[in-house]
Amino acid sequence: MRRASSPLARRRNGPAPILAAFASAVLALASSCSNAAARLAVLEGNAAFARGERQDALARYLAAGPGEVQSFDLGNVYAAMGEAEAARSLLSPLRDASDPRVAFGAAYNLGLLELELGRHDEAIAALRAALRARPGEIEAKRALELAVEASRNARSASAASRSPTAEGPDSGGDELFGILRELETGRFRAPRPASTAPAPDDH
Repeated sequence: MRRASSPLARRRNGPAPILAAFASAVLALASSCSNAAARLAVLEGNAAFARGERQDALARYLAAGPGEVQSFDLGNVYAAMGEAEAARSLLSPLRDASDPRVAFGAAYNLGLLELELGRHDEAIAALRAALRARPGEIEAKRALELAVEASRNARSASAASRSPTAEGPDSGGDELFGILRELETGRFRAPRPASTAPAPDDH
């Protein structure tokens, strides 16, 4: 089913919709900070962020000093503030973070950010990285479905605008099944593609 303008519009029920699914994980990551002062600054930043006080959260995370967790939190705040380029510059390198929780979180949040901005190929790449880090994550699978669907719809609209009478096969379902097959583990089996792929569930 085709959705309204933003594929993530259904997630907009808090001050930072991009990060809503990751709020508890951000708090848990504070334990990874290297020293007590940094941990305290990150916890204070998380509390400020939860209250919607983004500037205060930004200041707290900056005060915590350098580190993967701090960069992760800073990237999330910049994303929530609409500073997409700053968020990308911080989250993208963290897909290879030493802490697997940071690696997953950065790839997942980056994928959601790219999807909300309509950068479908970038979103798919980031969400595939997230699922490689954590193959059983249901929310990441759903986000990947949305990204593939949005990419397919955008390509169809582009093709229709170039040649309104041209009709071609819709390969978006096969593309999604192919991606999921690549990410299979013992915990997840992608369904076999049918001749006509069903629309993803409306979550």
